[in-house]
Amino acid sequence: MNRIISACTALAITLSVVIYGLYLNTTTSDKVSDGIYSAMEKVKKDDIENAKKEIKKTEKFWDEKNNMMLIFTAHDKLDTIDESIHTAEAYLEAEEKTMFIAECRRILTLLDHFREIEYPSLNNIF
Repeated sequence: MNRIISACTALAITLSVVIYGLYLNTTTSDKVSDGIYSAMEKVKKDDIENAKKEIKKTEKFWDEKNNMMLIFTAHDKLDTIDESIHTAEAYLEAEEKTMFIAECRRILTLLDHFREIEYPSLNNIF
């Protein structure tokens, strides 16, 4: 009887950790995507100062969540996204609008791919 209770407890803990990891990855990538879209729209309207504020806010949010996500996710994928966010910020600081938009599109693609590969599905299992 104790073994069954121990097994059920271990299963419950494991499922809780997996579900929390999925929740963290999904909500973080969604919020970062929203921030990137917002910054892109501001740049398209030539509102560079507010775009800078938005990208800094998004970068700060990403940096806060990134450490926790490293527990659940391969580092290389998160590092690539992190590098792109910092690159986009540098382009914006230099007021390279075209390069900033291109880097933002790259970030959005990386985030979409990240969500896709981290979500458990039959394609990812087999």
